[in-house]
Amino acid sequence: MPARPVRLDPSHLPGSHRSRVFLGGRYSDKRPILDNFAQAVSSAGFHPIIADDYQLQIPEHDIHDVTMNLLHSCRLAIFELSELSGALMEIERTVDYGTKCLILYSDPANQGWRVSRMLNSFVEEHAEQMQLRAYNHLPSAIRKLKQWLAAMRRLTYG
Repeated sequence: MPARPVRLDPSHLPGSHRSRVFLGGRYSDKRPILDNFAQAVSSAGFHPIIADDYQLQIPEHDIHDVTMNLLHSCRLAIFELSELSGALMEIERTVDYGTKCLILYSDPANQGWRVSRMLNSFVEEHAEQMQLRAYNHLPSAIRKLKQWLAAMRRLTYG
């Protein structure tokens, strides 16, 4: 029987508000992508925070509140939004929290993934806080993520 994964305590986060990067998206089938994002975030000198890593420590009725607290504890956020998920609610909150946000989505054949009008309009309205970027394959997503983190470090965190 495989060992049960160790879950982290949401009361004890690594790094500081300035060094934490919230990673969101669909945890069920996109988790390997988020894990790759987390490695890239770490290699860039930041501390990745994936809410799913804290779930076993959170009572079911508190998941929403603790997830929002994790997001609020991060200065930056990166979302993998190739498929719609609960991340939309988190993206909306980034505006209230002042969180800088990168939203990545897979568009492997450059077919113009259908970004909902609402999301596209929301991102345009808050362009100073968030960017929406397509990627063709995981290495291009990682490259865009690292470029964005480097820009964030130069602009406001250096």
